[in-house]
Amino acid sequence: MKKILSIMLAAVMSAICLTACGDSSSTADSKNSNSSSSSSAAESTTTTTSKAETTTTTTEATTTTQETTTTQQTTSKVERVGIPYNAAKIQLANATAKFIFTTLNTTSSDMILEGESVDSVMTDKPVPVDSFKDSTDPLLKAVYDALNNMGTTNYGYVYIHFDVILDDDAEQTPNFVQWSEDPTGTYIGQYLDPVDATNWSTIQFGIKQ
Repeated sequence: MKKILSIMLAAVMSAICLTACGDSSSTADSKNSNSSSSSSAAESTTTTTSKAETTTTTTEATTTTQETTTTQQTTSKVERVGIPYNAAKIQLANATAKFIFTTLNTTSSDMILEGESVDSVMTDKPVPVDSFKDSTDPLLKAVYDALNNMGTTNYGYVYIHFDVILDDDAEQTPNFVQWSEDPTGTYIGQYLDPVDATNWSTIQFGIKQ
């Protein structure tokens, strides 16, 4: 009888143990499943956020690029009324103005060193350079001769502000030369301070920029 009770007791204990172990395993599996789901949801949220941030960054970069391009176009393609920006013509005008300025400066310096009297050259309007061919002013004659020796075919028009005697007066206008192919100054070059894309459309003969 005792053996039978012992066997029955052992069977009951075994059944209880199996039930408990099964419940623990199910609970652990459930927890692992929930943890995996939470992890997947977190990864999904992170991925979505990352994509959103990438999209925002790309959009901002595109906007910045568009703004930069617009600024560059505005700076380099400013136009006078009906006149397109032409970098080559402005470069030529600047180079010619510099050549004339250098000729005036060199000639006047040589004359002063030789003890000759030198007068300032001031034109009140743009004048044709080929009109200097027979000039009695040695500086203007030197300008014509220098361009002629260069093989120039279009002498163009020049505005000259060349004061031989410069003092320390702050209000005195610095020496400068402006040159253009035509008297209306479609494309004006200047020296000192050459014309560029930012001021070509507003520069005028007789007004230094």
